[in-house]
Amino acid sequence: TFAELAWLRAARGQLDQAWAGATANVELTKATPIWHFHAQARAGFVAMVRGQFDLALRHFEVASGVAEEIGLRDLAALPFRDDMVEVLLALGHTERAEREAAVLAERAAHAQRPRGLVVAARASALVAAPPVMYPGRASARWSL
Repeated sequence: TFAELAWLRAARGQLDQAWAGATANVELTKATPIWHFHAQARAGFVAMVRGQFDLALRHFEVASGVAEEIGLRDLAALPFRDDMVEVLLALGHTERAEREAAVLAERAAHAQRPRGLVVAARASALVAAPPVMYPGRASARWSL
């Protein structure tokens, strides 16, 4: 799909091409919720790789909302949720990142599916890590 191609281009560092494909795909998929969810998640990833964390968060939030609306809660189908935690941390939204990681851990424990467990584990590790990558991040756990 165009969403996958955008993701692949972003992973290869072809950020302008990735963004053009991701934004076009978001527009093309508006009428079909499952595809729109997927397009939003991939657009969020592309924005995150480009360092546009506010924009990435907006795409991830739309993807999360559409997923909830259509009843998609399995973390194996929502692998962007750990990226959303990373973006929240980059923006300094530590408490919200912690809440999101806790929700992911709860869902993963309930479903016991390998992919979901990995997504939740990465989110928890990001929250538990010292705030080296994101200097604006506040964390009582790491304060002196």
